[in-house]
Amino acid sequence: MLHIVNKAPPHSALDRCLRYSNGSQAIILLIEDGVYAAVVGTEWAQQLLDSGATIWVLEPDVEARGIGGRIEPGIGRVDFSGFVELCCQHHPIQSWY
Repeated sequence: MLHIVNKAPPHSALDRCLRYSNGSQAIILLIEDGVYAAVVGTEWAQQLLDSGATIWVLEPDVEARGIGGRIEPGIGRVDFSGFVELCCQHHPIQSWY
């Protein structure tokens, strides 16, 4: 299942996503302000990594927010084509907002 999160912590979207995602079977894509959850050294980034899910951030949103050099190394990056590919490969898709 692909989970898409577009809100920054401490908004409850990521918290709900982590609560309902299914560990290693889950794919979590952070978009828009959700990319702030992937910043190195934050509690949220650690929770994402500890979840067992595969974590991605949308690179254009990371760059637009000026945090390109601050994303946790264990978190992957995708461009818009990669976003579409994730949506095509994983069903169902749950958006958290």
